[in-house]
Amino acid sequence: MHLQTQQEGKLSILKLTFRIVKEQGVIALYNGLSASLLRQLTYSTTRFGIYEVAKQTVASSGESVPFYQRIGLAAVAGAAGGLVGTPADMINVRMQNDIKLPAESRRK
Repeated sequence: MHLQTQQEGKLSILKLTFRIVKEQGVIALYNGLSASLLRQLTYSTTRFGIYEVAKQTVASSGESVPFYQRIGLAAVAGAAGGLVGTPADMINVRMQNDIKLPAESRRK
């Protein structure tokens, strides 16, 4: 996330990594990890769960689901997952940008 939200100049991933470690320590590389995991868990479990349940509902007798129906099911499941995962994604971005603020302005 630091690479995407850098404000001054364009640093390579290696230069940015060394800069973060030098200024904030190795642990700073893990800032936002909890929010990233939360986002992945909410997004992925919702998406996979809705897709599988909907697919089993459409093909209740065990026959294969036509390709066009699988695309529709995947689109609906992906949209629902995106909707559920968006708050965690916002938290992730805020956590990554929070470190760039002065200590007294941070949300923590």
